[in-house]
Amino acid sequence: MLFIRVDANEKIGIGHLMRCLAVANEANEQGIECTFIISDKETERIMINFDFATICLNSEWNNLNNEIDKLIKVISENKIKLLLVDSYYVTKEYFEEIGKNVTLIYLGDLNYYSEYIDCLINYNNYYHKFNYYNMYDKKKTKLLLGTKYVPLREEFTNIKPIVRDTVSNILITTGGTDTYNIAGKIVDYFIKNESENDICFNIVVGSLNRNLDILSKLEKKNKNIKLYISTNNVAELMIKSDIAISAGGSTLYELCACGVPTICYAFVDNQLDSIKEFMATETMISVGDIRGREEECINLIYEKVQILKNNYKIRKKMFNKMQNIVDRKGSFRIVKEICDLGCKS
Repeated sequence: MLFIRVDANEKIGIGHLMRCLAVANEANEQGIECTFIISDKETERIMINFDFATICLNSEWNNLNNEIDKLIKVISENKIKLLLVDSYYVTKEYFEEIGKNVTLIYLGDLNYYSEYIDCLINYNNYYHKFNYYNMYDKKKTKLLLGTKYVPLREEFTNIKPIVRDTVSNILITTGGTDTYNIAGKIVDYFIKNESENDICFNIVVGSLNRNLDILSKLEKKNKNIKLYISTNNVAELMIKSDIAISAGGSTLYELCACGVPTICYAFVDNQLDSIKEFMATETMISVGDIRGREEECINLIYEKVQILKNNYKIRKKMFNKMQNIVDRKGSFRIVKEICDLGCKS
């Protein structure tokens, strides 16, 4: 049995939870039962939408050290052997205290060494900046690094990516919360230009988005705008899209799996490395950090869309590069390695 410690809320969004759900669903496919351990009622309300057992610690999602005793008690009571943790609020003390009691797997960026981590998963395209192979040289920690370990949900497994001759659908996705209402500002900029009337804009947002009323009004006023809230068919929307405009994060790897030429940007620090790497390899077009320069970036996004609309060869080149990055087998590989850990624990 695999236990997963993760949270989702308005502040951190749902990205961590979604990638953990991808691992959990694949684990179920391979006959491994999964239970989620969460901090509070907010994550619990989100988890209701998914068919997994949960254990609520009634703790603080952004202060994991304060939950150590509670989590150790849960580990003991449930005889937990395998625990996957996905949170940016982990500390060396947390790893040490929890790692003494369980086989510990960490999913995410980590820029320091901990002997208490049994398996480290960092699927990001910039993982090399952490120099893990030297950091963990000759240590017991199993390293699962690079985009071959991107954990994609089941809906991305059997898709058939394609590049079309013309552009008629543009996908806009800005993360689970979109604090700055970037989606609304982008689409408002586009619809004010009459030359975009032949384009359908599909906007994907999470249920935690604070700007749903604004986006709903835009949808009602414009026939070429469609709003999708917490949709279960993101892969289908991506496949039918000719261009995507997306914030950084795990969504960029989903877009790679679908081969959608993408213009990306960052609005939090932990998205910067990824978009820089995608830009450096000419896999995606990046307009950089949008914070404090929204007007400039939205204008750049519009300009880049015009370039992509009018150049099939560029879109085809981006498609090919994206397809070489993500092969849609990451979740399977992760669970296989976890199974091996379980056999040894």
